[in-house]
Parts: sequence; C-alpha cells; structure tokens
Amino acid sequence: MDNISAPSQILRDSGVTVLSVGIGTGTDKNQLSTMTSDPDKEHVFLVEKVEKLGAIIPIIVDKSCKGRTFLIPF
Repeated sequence: MDNISAPSQILRDSGVTVLSVGIGTGTDKNQLSTMTSDPDKEHVFLVEKVEKLGAIIPIIVDKSCKGRTFLIPF
C-alpha cells in the first residue's frame, strides 16, 4: 500500500473533495476509502472492467462540476 494517508488528508483539509475510482476485482477498497472524502458511498466508485466506466462517468462529472472553482494566478 502506498503512503496515501497524509497527502490525502492535506487535500481534504484544504477543502478538496476527493473522488476515487477503482477498476478491477483486485482493487484495494481500503486504500480508496483512505484517500477519498467522506462519505465513501458518495465518493468511491468501483467498476469491474474499464468498459464499464461509461456507467459511472455521468455521476462523477455531476459531482465534480458541483465543486468550487479555484483560480490559480500565473
């Protein structure tokens, strides 16, 4: 398992809503849960095969577009 806990917490503490997508039956659900914003049932997405991503993309787009927009000065 990668060390994802601390960086994920920094993102969440910064106000970022973190969504996770797992593909395949070997997906580490605990790792996805660790990095994802709560509640998991709204932010963790699992599909068995890449071909099934089309079923969840509209949900992910909807959740992503409801987030805040940040302007990054250059």
